[in-house]
Amino acid sequence: LVVGMPTLLACAIDSNLGPKAEYLLESFNNDEKELKAVILKQPSLLGYSLKKRIQPRLEGLIAIGAHPRSITIGITMTDANFRVWLNEKAIKIAENGGVEPPRGTRKKRASLPRSSAIVLASDADEDTLSNNGQKEASALDKSSPDRKSRVVHWKR
Repeated sequence: LVVGMPTLLACAIDSNLGPKAEYLLESFNNDEKELKAVILKQPSLLGYSLKKRIQPRLEGLIAIGAHPRSITIGITMTDANFRVWLNEKAIKIAENGGVEPPRGTRKKRASLPRSSAIVLASDADEDTLSNNGQKEASALDKSSPDRKSRVVHWKR
């Protein structure tokens, strides 16, 4: 926990961490195991303000019928992004008969291997793309006049 959030060592237990732990435990219906999993997953949760960030977001999640563990996703978002995400989550819950869909049922997006990256580069950057043959470039469809960039893949 301290490795994930070293600044916790500087937080006062009585006035900072204690009230947060009590509120979170109450929000999780006194399920210590679930709360422990959430805090270990997102140690920075304990670094946010209880009154300004944690409490309003947990209340919003509970109001739409979402499980409090969703706080690990919503806590790091800006207020505007959180409201959009919360509205989308409320719609999904409503479409599922007022029940939060089970975890792991959403479609996963395809991802690139960790050793690859995609960068958009303009044609003017063509000279900067060759680096001892380590970068491979593949041009996009050049027949479209509005395509002025191309995708560049490189390997570590």
